[in-house]
Amino acid sequence: MTQQQLVSQQGILKCSKCGEGHDPGTVLCTKCNAYLRPTILGVVTILGSVVLGLESLRPLALIGRNPIYLVILLINIAWIVTLISLQVGEYWAWVAVQIVMAINIAAVLVVDPSPSVVEAVGTLSSLLFWIYLHTDRVKAFCSVGKRNGDGKGVKGT
Repeated sequence: MTQQQLVSQQGILKCSKCGEGHDPGTVLCTKCNAYLRPTILGVVTILGSVVLGLESLRPLALIGRNPIYLVILLINIAWIVTLISLQVGEYWAWVAVQIVMAINIAAVLVVDPSPSVVEAVGTLSSLLFWIYLHTDRVKAFCSVGKRNGDGKGVKGT
């Protein structure tokens, strides 16, 4: 299916199975019940939210010892909100994830030009996810609230 078929000028998400048009952010096709949310996007946002939720338990327990743990907790909460919003196709979340990933990648490359294996794998994963975010299917799904050329926002489900 070509990108012209996936999204029309009016911000319509087309089902790859039957071609039925839907608002961006729609998870299931109303005609054929096909899954419209890109699969990897769904997996990453669900797993990311669960991992960050579990990871937030430690800073929550340590806030009394050092105020930096409050900052860590708030950052984790912001990430969870962003991932949940990305899961339902919010354009602002699509942009926010890319900005934070760019900052993280730049920080790793600038601070430590020879990163550890863990940092290198994390950076490579971020780059691959960045490329995935720019596929036609993900861009079509994550356009809820995006402004069109006419100044009006794209409506979601």
